[in-house]
Amino acid sequence: MTANLEKSSFFKKYFTYDNEYISGTTYFNRLILWIFLSVFLLLPGLYWIGIIAFKRGKSLGWNNFTCYITSILLALSPIILISIPIHFVLWFSSGKEKN
Repeated sequence: MTANLEKSSFFKKYFTYDNEYISGTTYFNRLILWIFLSVFLLLPGLYWIGIIAFKRGKSLGWNNFTCYITSILLALSPIILISIPIHFVLWFSSGKEKN
C-alpha cells in the first residue's frame, strides 16, 4: 500500500499540471532528465517539457494563459535554437516561493 502511494505521488509530482513551486535549479535538473526521456520516448517527452515549463512559469507568478502558451511553444518547437531564449528566461528568472 505504501509503495502504491509513493508511486502515485511521484507521478502526480512530475507528470501533472499543478502549482508546485520549482526553482531555476530544479527546472534545469528536470530539463536534463527531459533530454534523456525525449530521446527514448518522444511523446511523453513532449508532454513532460510542457509540464516543466508550466510549473516554472507558475513559480514565477505568471498567469495560466502565459504558462500554457510557453509550454506549448516549448513542446512544439522543432528547432532548439528557437526555444533557447524561452529556456533562459525560465531558468534564470527569480521567483518567490509561496508559503
